[in-house]
Amino acid sequence: MIRIVFFDVDGTLLSETDRSLSSATADSIRELIHKGIRVVLIIGRPYSLCEEFIDLGIDTIISANGALIKIGDEIIHKSVLSGQTVRELSEFAELNNHSISYFTESFAINGLRATDVRVLDALQETLGVMHPPQKIESLEQEVVCMCLYADEPEAEKFQARFSSLRFVRFHPYVSNVLEENEVSKSAAAARVLDYLNLTREEASHGLR
Repeated sequence: MIRIVFFDVDGTLLSETDRSLSSATADSIRELIHKGIRVVLIIGRPYSLCEEFIDLGIDTIISANGALIKIGDEIIHKSVLSGQTVRELSEFAELNNHSISYFTESFAINGLRATDVRVLDALQETLGVMHPPQKIESLEQEVVCMCLYADEPEAEKFQARFSSLRFVRFHPYVSNVLEENEVSKSAAAARVLDYLNLTREEASHGLR
C-alpha cells in the first residue's frame, strides 16, 4: 500500500516562465493529501521559496537538493557547508566581483553585481525570483548551499583556486558549489523514509 509520494518538481512540473507549479500538478497533490497520503516535495530551491507548496498542504520538504529536510517546523536533516568554505569562497568572489547566493532557511546574496542582467535572468530562470534578494547579514550563520554566478570561462579561476570543491553547473550562468560530503535528493528521500518508519515498498514517485 502506498503511504507516501515524492514529487521532484525541478523538471518539467514547473513553468518555464515563472518556475511555478502547474494547476494540474497542484490538483494531483491536493487529491493525494485528501486521501491521507503523505506528499513530500523535493526541490533545488531554498526552503524560504517554497511557500506556494506549503500553502497546498505539503509539510514535508526536501529543499536545496537534499541539504535541508523539514517536516512541519522540525528540521530532521541539515548538511551544512564548513565555515571556512563559506568565508574563503565569499572573499574570493568579492575579490573577483562575482555574485554568490546563500541558502540558509532563507535566501540571500553577497550583494555584488546584483543588478547585472545575467544575474537577474539566472535568478528568474532558476528560482522564479524577480528581484535580487537581500544581502546576507553574516557569514557566520549555517549555510546549506552556495551558488556561484559565473559562466564557464569565469568559473575556471574559482575551480583552480578551490580544487577540493565541486562546481556543478545547472544553468549557463549558475553552478552549485559542493564540498566532498555531497548531498543528493535520493539520500534525502531515504532519510525521510527512515524518519517516518516507512519502507521503499510504501513509497512512490509522483508526476515526472
